Amino acid sequence: MTDNLRNRINKRGCAIIMIMTSVFIVLTIVTIALGVAPAAWAVDKPHGDDAIIEIMPGDMSSTVSPYLFGSNIRWLRNADGAWDRKKKAVNNNVLSALLKLKPVVMRYPGGSEANRYDWWAGVGPVQFRKMIIGVDDKDVSYFGTDEFLGLCKQIGAEPIITTNATTLTERDAADWVRYTNSRKGSDSTRVKFWEIGNEPDGEGITSRQYAEKVNLFANAMKAADPNIQIGAAVSDRSGPDAAKWDSVLLPSAGKNIDFITPHFYSIFNSGWVFYGDGTKSVEFNADSDGPYMLELIAEGTPADGGWPIIVIKVNKSVVGKLTVDSLVWRTYKIPVNLNAGMNRISISYINDLVSKSGEDRNCFIYDMVVTKGGNVIYQLFSDDNISNAVFGTINEHEARLRNLKHRLQVAPNKDIKIAITEYNVIYNNGGTLPAGYSSRFDEISNLRSALFVGDLLSLFIREDVWMANFWALMGGMGNLQASDDKISYRPSYYVLKMLSEHAGQRLCSNLVHVSKMDSVPLDKYPAYNDIPILGVTSTVDRNGKITVSVINRSRSTDINSIIRIKGGSEGYLRKATALTGETMEADGKYRGSISYYSTDAVADPNEFKYFFPKHSIVQIELVPHSTK
Repeated sequence: MTDNLRNRINKRGCAIIMIMTSVFIVLTIVTIALGVAPAAWAVDKPHGDDAIIEIMPGDMSSTVSPYLFGSNIRWLRNADGAWDRKKKAVNNNVLSALLKLKPVVMRYPGGSEANRYDWWAGVGPVQFRKMIIGVDDKDVSYFGTDEFLGLCKQIGAEPIITTNATTLTERDAADWVRYTNSRKGSDSTRVKFWEIGNEPDGEGITSRQYAEKVNLFANAMKAADPNIQIGAAVSDRSGPDAAKWDSVLLPSAGKNIDFITPHFYSIFNSGWVFYGDGTKSVEFNADSDGPYMLELIAEGTPADGGWPIIVIKVNKSVVGKLTVDSLVWRTYKIPVNLNAGMNRISISYINDLVSKSGEDRNCFIYDMVVTKGGNVIYQLFSDDNISNAVFGTINEHEARLRNLKHRLQVAPNKDIKIAITEYNVIYNNGGTLPAGYSSRFDEISNLRSALFVGDLLSLFIREDVWMANFWALMGGMGNLQASDDKISYRPSYYVLKMLSEHAGQRLCSNLVHVSKMDSVPLDKYPAYNDIPILGVTSTVDRNGKITVSVINRSRSTDINSIIRIKGGSEGYLRKATALTGETMEADGKYRGSISYYSTDAVADPNEFKYFFPKHSIVQIELVPHSTK
């Protein structure tokens, strides 16, 4: 790897050394000397863009599970580039990245690929392995069971395997347990954690049928090795559907379940989606009365010879009906009159079709733009609105997690743990795309997505989740991409690396006084109000070292803060690591560079000021003077 070293001075007078690597991530090492003036910051409430963070290291609760810092790897396509087929070994660059990341647990062989994976075809001499028809592709399992366990041994990770409960039987699963755990003379890693199927509620079976499978598989697998732990999939839907699935599964199979395996994704499909009757609205400010142009970027699906029709209202008055007569997104323009001040635009769709073919007319609005004189005055799916909505969904995940804990109370086994075996954010949007992107799915590689991943993982830390596996290590949604001798590190890699420092520490209380932000309705998600700009997670170890992770969720607001350590040491040695970029949408390739940097140690009292740049994650390590 060739490094180009250059020096620059930032506008705050801090010396910064920026190392630009061939992996598109810009690594910056920063030395910051902050003056300490506690009296100037002796305020009880933030002013403007100021914040107060109070840490109480003596008020400790649960210990952060090390299993929270795991990942996923697939069998398909040479483990999505992690496996060097010619060398019959893990790609050297991937191995080096994993040894630095130190994932504590690795899940295999899918995702959805687990539901089609024939493990028998992934063992033995490679030249004799048969082709497997997977979900995404067909391939030979060059990265089979032994290769996966070898990787786990190399990096010191605990394996978790998802059995195929769709096309294989409980006998096959039990034989897999025997293969991994009962071979004499084998020095491979033994598999303790086993998951029965992946997202079975999407495989066309009922909760009753799945509960029966869990009992069959668990009994057979524990007969092969009674010391293993069994995971079962609760519903990945929300609302009544999830409660119905879980209310059957947990009482029927709970005695055989050691942990449940929900998946947590924020999924933004296509802006506003109308599969049936519905109305969606948005409010915004116009500078003056007069004519404006409303532009809708939309597409529709016809049925029985008809296209979907939507009704458009401005401030409760119908301004037109629009036939969405295109199978691919196009821009429809509607002249409207707006008032100075707040205006409300509503889109209503009435699916009044009784289709002989059983199909419906559907409508998808990818974006809404209001212009005047060619100038954009409002865009529904602007970067600001998308960012705020993404972070707002943390509220949904927090509510779902607490509902899951509540539903576990009906299970016969009262010690069932929560293992979130997949989590990430997904953008499937069409519509207007950033330069260089083939779809909004590409946005998973940007800084916003990485900060969301950090925000969600921080929620798991605070809610005492037992295990979490980021989806995924490699591939389109991965935090690494590798081919031959090249490797790319996505921002999420650094976020996971930073947050793993909390492992084994005790969660401690904190109070945060900071400005808040709001979001607009996007896709299936409602508007969220009062989203704190800063998300703060704090832990303390047995020696009194405090680790504070702070995510600035704002695209545009820097935060000056005062940090108070209440009831701890009289002074600390402070170090910090941070990830930020040119913009919230920076991905190191199309939309700006990414900076990952660390600061030199600075001596501080138990109250000091700190600057959190917009769209960043900063992790502060505070070592008491008595233990430094």
